[in-house]
Amino acid sequence: MRVGLFGMITSLRSIACLAALGCGAAPSSSSTVAPVTTTHVVVTPLGNDVYAAVRTEPLGLAVNSNSVFIVNDDHVVVVDAQFTRAATLETLAALRRITRKPVRFVINSHPHFDHASGLQAAVAEGATILTHRNNEPVLERFLSGPRTLTGDSLAKVTNRRNDVVQGIGDRDVRRGTNNKVVELHHVPNEHSDGMLVVHLPAEKVLWSADVTVVNPNPTQLATLRAVHTATSRFDYTAFIPAHPPNPDRPLTKADVTSAVGN
Repeated sequence: MRVGLFGMITSLRSIACLAALGCGAAPSSSSTVAPVTTTHVVVTPLGNDVYAAVRTEPLGLAVNSNSVFIVNDDHVVVVDAQFTRAATLETLAALRRITRKPVRFVINSHPHFDHASGLQAAVAEGATILTHRNNEPVLERFLSGPRTLTGDSLAKVTNRRNDVVQGIGDRDVRRGTNNKVVELHHVPNEHSDGMLVVHLPAEKVLWSADVTVVNPNPTQLATLRAVHTATSRFDYTAFIPAHPPNPDRPLTKADVTSAVGN
């Protein structure tokens, strides 16, 4: 196991504490199965029925996105897919170590290839993709059009759905049957005009794609500032970026604020 990508187990346990799970406290029955370690994914609880799924590939292969699992009474919401079908299947296999509940929704942060190519695997299992309405037309064409490549997940589905993408507006709140709240916020920026960030208010977690908090260059700083401006009023403790590199400790709101110079 490689330890430097996200602090791995130690840092993820710290994130769980920061996210108000409580170090030393007895976890819920849903949280006792984590951390779970597979070949390329480590899953650790962030709170009751919420998990971080962090990739462990070497930095040169770090195009695969870190995900979040939100487990509801009868379904699961997954935050982001990965760069490839195989990597997304690995993420879904890690989820199955925690629960057998079906994945009803996958939140697509934005339609760049490293966050969208693996969506086929989730759609083939019956998931609906939630994305900002700016991204809906391209993802609908991508996921509903002909699929003829050998090994393609959707090429194996006989009765394919045509309504696999659900475009949402600038703010969307999903509440599960167990009252689990997932907030989706549109943060347009230089990187993508259709980017969504995910806020979990109960767990005090903010997840964002393609934001560099550690020594951002000028281009990265512009995206980081856009995310910070849109989310600075949120009450979050743990910040989870989609990609490494990250320090060997969990990132916090204070880190984001410091990085933008506020």
